[in-house]
Amino acid sequence: MPAVNRYVRPDEKEAKKKKKSKRPSWLGKVSGFKMKLGDDVALRYVPYVIFVTFLGLIYIANNHGAEKLAGKITKLEREVKQLQMEYGTLKYEFMNKHNKAQIESKMRKVGLYPNDKPIIKVVVNE
Repeated sequence: MPAVNRYVRPDEKEAKKKKKSKRPSWLGKVSGFKMKLGDDVALRYVPYVIFVTFLGLIYIANNHGAEKLAGKITKLEREVKQLQMEYGTLKYEFMNKHNKAQIESKMRKVGLYPNDKPIIKVVVNE
């Protein structure tokens, strides 16, 4: 039997180990569902997951607040329109009452008073 060199150089052993470690270790663990809670890979991504969850909560809260505010704005716009119409009506009535009162006071100075009796219609027969 001839002599066979079975000696493996230390550099080749380390190269084989490095080849295995160059492949993403988390890929095999995630795809094989062999990731453990204590693994440093899982713990390394926990802050990112918490941060993204926090951003999601802020986004949802912001949308909820915006929809609530839009509803309040719509309600207040309707109320303002109603109050504007009421203001116009009250202003018109006040101006008319004010004019009638002024006319009555001026007429009383002259000696004329408002008629309290109903109006009588005179009909002429031919």
